Amino acid sequence: MNSSRSFLFHYSPLLSMIPDTSQSATTSYVGNEVTRNFRNFGQPVYVNVYHLHWPNGLKMGAYHTGTVVYDREFGFGGHPFSSSGIFQTTPMDIDSLGEEISFKERLYMGRTYLSKKAVERLLTSLADEFRGDSYHLLHFNCNHFTAQFVDLLCHGCFA
Repeated sequence: MNSSRSFLFHYSPLLSMIPDTSQSATTSYVGNEVTRNFRNFGQPVYVNVYHLHWPNGLKMGAYHTGTVVYDREFGFGGHPFSSSGIFQTTPMDIDSLGEEISFKERLYMGRTYLSKKAVERLLTSLADEFRGDSYHLLHFNCNHFTAQFVDLLCHGCFA
């Protein structure tokens, strides 16, 4: 399995696919045949991976991930309140993520065919599950959010 996709959990919700109308497929006419090129249809989905540089003696790597779609990066973080812990930033905006963090890599995950509005509705539907007070460093963190969000965005259709 490709390492960029190996962290994904298998989650198959019943989610209707809402086409992205911001881009259209191109049509080619060859003789009497009509072919459609869907290669650029939809929006690319990326996962940005960041290395956390926490001063500890564990000598372990710790990583933060965020999902990039429609030129926005979405992540999940903890706080003591029962409101959503999902946040959005400009992609690769290190300053908004904290001092002890550096960009490691960007992974292409596939394309989403959800409209921008449908992505916003999807995030709203995830808000109750990913509350700030439910965050746990090992058992329910940004990587769990990224895995579930990417799976819902790409709907198992990796390009």
